[in-house]
Amino acid sequence: MAYTGHHNRKMPDGSTIIEWLKPTVKDEAKFYGIEMPSDEQIAIVLRSARMHHLMEHAAGYDTSELGKPDEVTKYWPLESSIGRFLRDAPLELLDQINIGDRRDRVEPLPPKQPTLVEVKIALALIANHYGKDEEAFKEQALKLAEQLQYTANGELTMYIYAQMGLTNTWVPQ
Repeated sequence: MAYTGHHNRKMPDGSTIIEWLKPTVKDEAKFYGIEMPSDEQIAIVLRSARMHHLMEHAAGYDTSELGKPDEVTKYWPLESSIGRFLRDAPLELLDQINIGDRRDRVEPLPPKQPTLVEVKIALALIANHYGKDEEAFKEQALKLAEQLQYTANGELTMYIYAQMGLTNTWVPQ
C-alpha cells in the first residue's frame, strides 16, 4: 500500500504506534486473562479503527466534564470523547469475561505445544547423571541439545551448551 510520506508516523518518543501501545495492551490482556495479541493483530485492529464513521461516532460519544454530564469539557472535548469511547465500547465484551457470562462460551486457548525430544535421550541423560558417568552424560546432553536445535528451540539448546561450558555466556541459576 502506498504511503504519501508527508507525515511522521512515529510517536513523539520515536517508537512505532505498536511499540507505544504494547505495554498497555499487555496490561489489559493480563487483567482480562487473554493471550497477548501479536504485533500484527494489534496493527490490524488499529487499521480497522480508522473508519470515518467510527471516529465521527466516537467524537460525539461523551464530551462532558467529568462529574458534570451536562457541561462540555473546556479542554480537548473531541479527543476526550474519542478516548472515552475507545475505553468504554470494548467493555461490553470484556466485562462479560470478568463476570463469567462469556467464560463458559469462549473457546479455551489451545495448549502450548511441548518441545518433543526422544524419550530415550532424556532417560539416558538422567541415568548418566545419577550414575555419575560424566562422559556419557555429556554425550547424551549434546544429543539432547542437537535434538532441541532440530525442533527449533534454540534457547534451550543454548542453555544446555552454556551449562556444559560450551559457550561463553552467563547462565541464570
